Amino acid sequence: GEAVNLMRELRRAIRTDGAIRIVCPDVELLSKKYLDGSLSDYDECNDGCAGFHTQSGKLWAMVHEGHQFGYDWLTLKQLLEETGWQPFRSSFRKTEVQAIEQILKETTEMGFDLSLFCDAVPKLA
Repeated sequence: GEAVNLMRELRRAIRTDGAIRIVCPDVELLSKKYLDGSLSDYDECNDGCAGFHTQSGKLWAMVHEGHQFGYDWLTLKQLLEETGWQPFRSSFRKTEVQAIEQILKETTEMGFDLSLFCDAVPKLA
């Protein structure tokens, strides 16, 4: 699909000493919030979530609004490995990847506790 094509194109375009950071809604975390009934905690950060009164509607809005697919860590890791990347699970403003440290100095990340953070470097043949 589109994600596979995008990751392959990024892998082709990025130098061997480069890296990427991916931040997306964490479907595993949101599913847990759905089950414990606490998705209303995110009403302020997502208009779609605020517009629904049921946990199911809120979950749908959180995962699908502005996104074509939902990822948990294992699904994102598999996508990256299959497209030539070595992924590392990371977190807000933290990384194991030296090339990402400069990105963190120059950018502002959304700090919501609903995000999955992943850094990846090109897999060397």
